Amino acid sequence: MKKIIIISVLWLGTLSATYAQRPAEKIETARIAFLTERLSLTPETAQQFWPVYNQFNDQRRELKKEEFQLRRSVDTDNATDETAQQHIDDYFSLKERQLALEQTMVKELSGVLSSVQVLELIQAEAEFQRMVLRKLGERRGGGGRPDMRR
Repeated sequence: MKKIIIISVLWLGTLSATYAQRPAEKIETARIAFLTERLSLTPETAQQFWPVYNQFNDQRRELKKEEFQLRRSVDTDNATDETAQQHIDDYFSLKERQLALEQTMVKELSGVLSSVQVLELIQAEAEFQRMVLRKLGERRGGGGRPDMRR
């Protein structure tokens, strides 16, 4: 019962705070509420989980920015075999860094979460991303990509 009350208070607080926020802040608030609920985080576990998760999530965002910049820097019209190979090597190097970061995050979170919760986190992150993309598609009037709808 106490757990239900805590989750309800967190959820209601999140909803009320959401109305006074910018879109990016709304998404972040919704993500926190979504993951907290999906992982069934207790207040004690949440206090340990969020600092670790946020640190890794910030690093993950930086690597995604690098990936975006790398993709934008490719000029296939003027590429030589040598420059193309360098971009391919850079791309796989970046992917290796992303994988290493994910593995490190899972190891560190394993000290806070059970293995089942870590697996649920991986699934919940993907589900939340699909949900956000679907809602953005609906707002733009396109209803989202057909292959993304459920």
